[in-house]
Parts: sequence; structure tokens; C-alpha cells
Amino acid sequence: MKHKLNDQIQSNAIDLIDIETGAISRVSFKEAIEKAEAQELDLVEFSCKEGVSVCKIMNYGKFLYNSQKTKSSAAKKPAETKEMRFNPSIGKEDFEIKIKKVRAFLTEGSKVLISIKMKGREREHVDITQQLLEKIKQSCEDLINLKLSDGKQMSSTKISCILVAK
Repeated sequence: MKHKLNDQIQSNAIDLIDIETGAISRVSFKEAIEKAEAQELDLVEFSCKEGVSVCKIMNYGKFLYNSQKTKSSAAKKPAETKEMRFNPSIGKEDFEIKIKKVRAFLTEGSKVLISIKMKGREREHVDITQQLLEKIKQSCEDLINLKLSDGKQMSSTKISCILVAK
């Protein structure tokens, strides 16, 4: 949004917002510009309706710098990675509850690390664990980017996969 500064403001009547109190007072353009020059600050127009401008006296350069800084910090925020742990002998109801949570994480834009930990004899039946992983992917299929979720990491006790939202 482009703001008008000092002499660019066309309005005669100005609603001036006080910096300290936030109070609004109606003054003439000449009076407002004199106040701004006395404080060695800028008169900045935020909106103009029906010939009356809403203005604030401030350091405009500092205002632009702070607004750019907040925009860039909001844009840099990476997607958070959440983890959901399963085991190969998970029950049907427990599976459904965990899948609901995984789907909620994906809809809010987070990445989800699925890890399936195998204990004891479960390590001998890796095929059951891989079937469980495929079942998890199928139940979240409409929310995930399949190209990015295919990478599996396997160790002797754990299989993990990262699901990325579309």
C-alpha cells in the first residue's frame, strides 16, 4: 500500500491520530503539517474518505523498515515437522486416531514424519511394517504430495517416511 506523505496530501480537513494516546482530533492540513515539521517527522495519510484524510505523524522511513522486516520474517517461517510414531501391531481404533492427527497436521501445512518402530520378532517381518506404511500413505493420499513422500529410511529397528502436504 502506497501512502501519501506531507505535501502529497490533498485534503483540507485531517483526522490526526496522536501517537502516544491514539486519540483522533480533526485539524486543518496547515496545522497538521506544522505539527509534523515541529517534531521533525512526516505526516502520513492512511486513508481518505469523503474529503477527510486520516493521518499520523511518524518517522515514515522507520515505519517502512519495520513493515518490511515483519513481512520478510513471516515469509521465512519454514514448515514445521511433526512426528507420529506407530508400531506394527497397532490396533484399528488407535490407527484411526493417529491418522486423524496426521491429517490435521497436513491440513495446517506441517510436514509429518511417520516412524514405525519394530521390537523383537517384529524385525523379522519387515513386510508387515511396509504394508502398514503403505496403508498410512493411502489413508492420507488426498493430502500429500506423493512424489516427495516416497523416500523411506530403513534401519534395523525403524522405518520412517516424511509426508509433505500438497
